[in-house]
Amino acid sequence: MLRRGQERRRRARLAAVEREAYTREEIGERDGWECGHCLTPVPREADPRDPRAPQVDHITAIAEGGADTRDNVTISHRYCNADRWGLGRRCSPTQAAERLAWAVVAYEARRDEAR
Repeated sequence: MLRRGQERRRRARLAAVEREAYTREEIGERDGWECGHCLTPVPREADPRDPRAPQVDHITAIAEGGADTRDNVTISHRYCNADRWGLGRRCSPTQAAERLAWAVVAYEARRDEAR
């Protein structure tokens, strides 16, 4: 959850860029439900905490001047989207897929421990 100040800055950034309406399903269908980072399948329905959960990712971040339009978004795994802004930003698709696989193993181990 964003804090008030963060949300205010986010809304200001969004107001300053070109925007168009789209849905996660629309972008997923367009991209063939293939992650734009690791190029592996993205499940349409997954627990939102699962690293494989589908998210729409901005190719050029809004904070870096990117638009909030269909042309500037891709479907991605939740983990790949978050990892892209860390070390994963310089990863090849193969490396991104390996990093996702490790994240899935860790997620499933934690999930199984909680049961």
